[in-house]
Amino acid sequence: MLGLKGQSSPELRELQQAFRRQALEMHPDRGGSAEAFRQLLEAYTFLRRSLRRGLQERGKRLKEGREKWKKWEEEVEGGQELAQEGDIVYWRNAQGEPWQVALVLAVQVVYEPSSGPHGWIYLQSLIQTSDGTFDADEEAEMEQVEPVSLDGVNWAFASSEEVGEHAWRVSPPEYLPP
Repeated sequence: MLGLKGQSSPELRELQQAFRRQALEMHPDRGGSAEAFRQLLEAYTFLRRSLRRGLQERGKRLKEGREKWKKWEEEVEGGQELAQEGDIVYWRNAQGEPWQVALVLAVQVVYEPSSGPHGWIYLQSLIQTSDGTFDADEEAEMEQVEPVSLDGVNWAFASSEEVGEHAWRVSPPEYLPP
């Protein structure tokens, strides 16, 4: 009715624009029927409310995710959480870079009472295969990431299940910052 066919979740602005286009054509003052215009208005009101509720829920989930990440960073910075050999993690070199999947090969950490953990997590990059599982990227060089870098924590545990020799089914944590 609003002319949004094929769009499962339009943006609020697109919904408003579609309503205005249809309202100009269906309004009784422009030759449309009062019943058709009433149905258009009901459809628009329903979709707008649903979309706003969805946006509010998405905002709430993002806020909860950010709060969990902040707690996670505090635990890592305090030396309470650290990856171990054999763990599958998501990691990145710095904030703003894309997240990558890797296998933890080794961990080298020194705890400084004044500043917390220092050291490296040594990683083997994993690549996604055609069947959706992850496999060791034999051509990639070993990477290393600091448990806590100057711009915060840039790694997190992945949910993983080993499904073959050097093959894993991997899911990201609930929240990864952009």
